[in-house]
Amino acid sequence: MEDADCPIEGATGTGTETDPVVVDTYTELKEALSKRISYIRAEGYIECPDTLKVWSAVTLTIEGTLHGENRVLTLNSNSSWQPYTLQGNGKIVSDKASCVYTTASLIIKGDLTLESKESTALFCESPDDSEKGTITIEGGTFTGNRSMSLNVNLQTTFAG
Repeated sequence: MEDADCPIEGATGTGTETDPVVVDTYTELKEALSKRISYIRAEGYIECPDTLKVWSAVTLTIEGTLHGENRVLTLNSNSSWQPYTLQGNGKIVSDKASCVYTTASLIIKGDLTLESKESTALFCESPDDSEKGTITIEGGTFTGNRSMSLNVNLQTTFAG
């Protein structure tokens, strides 16, 4: 059911922490990320035909499955240096590439599963020596076949 106050057609919620924008299609998710909505909740099975590129800090709660043939999410360094947050009980699955690639600070919470069938589940790197970021992992499952599960070139804290 559509919400009249929602900035995304076909979705619900206003994008606040207590009322995240709830999406259940790739088009809705891509639009929510492009509008720099701070709190997004993805539900159901969402097929991602292209990599979702994110340029501003967001808390993305995944309660369904984001599935892509290649990389599903690219989290780019943002000017505010606010960390991205991935959380929930869902899955991010890639058939060929890393599920998530980031050059920014990232917090992973909950029981989220990142599964790459042929590469690393999470690939993190600093874009250059002058930019520093941190990865904080408070829970989750990371599976990478034919390679390591995590490839991290940033300061990492495992808190889960």
